[in-house]
Amino acid sequence: MTNVGIRRLVPIGFYAMALVASGCDESAPTSNPLMPAAASLDIVAGDQQTGAAGSELPAPLVVRVLDAAGNSVPNQIVNFRVTGGGGSVYAGVGLTNSEGMVQERWTLGDDLGLQTLQARAVDATTGEGLVFATFEATAVHPDSLVAPNTPGISTMPLSADSFTVTATWNPVSDASSYSWRGGSNSGVFAHEGEGTGTSVTFTAQWLSDSGGYWFCVAAVDAGGNASESACNSYAVPDSPPPGIIDECLEPRPGWIFCDDFEA
Repeated sequence: MTNVGIRRLVPIGFYAMALVASGCDESAPTSNPLMPAAASLDIVAGDQQTGAAGSELPAPLVVRVLDAAGNSVPNQIVNFRVTGGGGSVYAGVGLTNSEGMVQERWTLGDDLGLQTLQARAVDATTGEGLVFATFEATAVHPDSLVAPNTPGISTMPLSADSFTVTATWNPVSDASSYSWRGGSNSGVFAHEGEGTGTSVTFTAQWLSDSGGYWFCVAAVDAGGNASESACNSYAVPDSPPPGIIDECLEPRPGWIFCDDFEA
């Protein structure tokens, strides 16, 4: 009978003493440092948007998680849940970055009017459900944005071959900006732009006598949805610009400008 196996055995007491020694080692850590606890959340961006029902809002939802001292909390899980309107979110959950911020995308439901979404988390220590913030958005019908009234247009001679065009229109409820176009014929536009005001001035060039001039403007909401365009035609000015001119020019029949002449 051989006793090779016995020679490989180690007394149980050896392990016991090793465990006791390890437990008494004052240099060994007894626990991991606690991460700061999430106490509140600031909405950074994305609240109070307006968009077409059934469409994704133009701006993302951005939140920042803070601890009780107001410091950013990284690596905090934040859940996003639609609570009103029947919409959806892209991911549903995110992890805060080193600055304590996390983002999400929100697609509105088909219900018109107010829709809501909550940013939530669960306290890792107590298991308590935390509602950090509530986002609100307004869903409008894609075709609900009305067009401006027919724009009013005035023209003024500028030089021997150009003139200014000033167009004005009425403000439209729920419009965040206006997109406009101006040019020689309806549908062929040489000038275009977008802004929040209800008037614009640009420079146009004279064309042949048979060329027509048009200006069109559309209202645009916060979701990027545009209304029908309101258009109006306009003509070149009827008189030369006032002021002192030096040389007579006739850029087209019926138009003569003379420098050094008080108009």
